[in-house]
Amino acid sequence: MSRKELARDMHRLARLGVRLVDSDKGGVMVCNGSESSFVNDVKAKQCIDLTLVELKEAVLKKSVEAFFQGGDGVLRYHSRLCVPNVDELRKQILAEAHSSWWCRSPIVWSEVGEIALFGPELVHEAMEKVGLIRER
Repeated sequence: MSRKELARDMHRLARLGVRLVDSDKGGVMVCNGSESSFVNDVKAKQCIDLTLVELKEAVLKKSVEAFFQGGDGVLRYHSRLCVPNVDELRKQILAEAHSSWWCRSPIVWSEVGEIALFGPELVHEAMEKVGLIRER
């Protein structure tokens, strides 16, 4: 494979939102950079929900420990976004989640992650590209 072909393939992965990150253990992690439009809605509408506004104030006063507000100003419970109870946003999120092929059911309980988003073929291909880059 030529450098030109390798560069083209790496740009293709980047356009898909794929990032390749060196691991501390010598491997490479494949990360997905895409984000749901609901995430943007959740972040934007937290300031409308009075309960979340009160929680944000409590976090700033350090009277609540399980919640935190990141550098982006978004309220989280541990690592999870706090979904505001406005504009039926919760119902929309649940409806999409339950109608999505990502939905877990009692039939198949598998972990959802970056590899599942892209399929093993693309991850394997990305790993081969990284190996070629390291060799050069």
